[in-house]
Amino acid sequence: MRQVSPVSSRSSGGGSGRREVRWRTRGLIRSYWDIWIVAAAVVVANLRLPAGGSTDNLALVPAKVAAGEWWRLLTHPFAHITVYHLLLDGVPFFLLYPFLDEKRPAGG
Repeated sequence: MRQVSPVSSRSSGGGSGRREVRWRTRGLIRSYWDIWIVAAAVVVANLRLPAGGSTDNLALVPAKVAAGEWWRLLTHPFAHITVYHLLLDGVPFFLLYPFLDEKRPAGG
């Protein structure tokens, strides 16, 4: 499966200032490798939910972090309370993520 994305460039002729749109294709897995990592972390963190389990051991509880459970600092964004909560958070995020357009400085 390939994704098609528009690339705009200045037209070189005529000086009209109009932009022409070229289309390029990118592999879905290669171009969104970061979202695949986040998706995998969400799946692994919430494996217990469909069976009725809980993710309490991943939640951010400051007293438990102070007691040495440091992994809670890394896992709390991925843990959800119920499958419904997971769907309410996850579906919009994964649907809207490809539309984020990261602007980078011209020098880098």
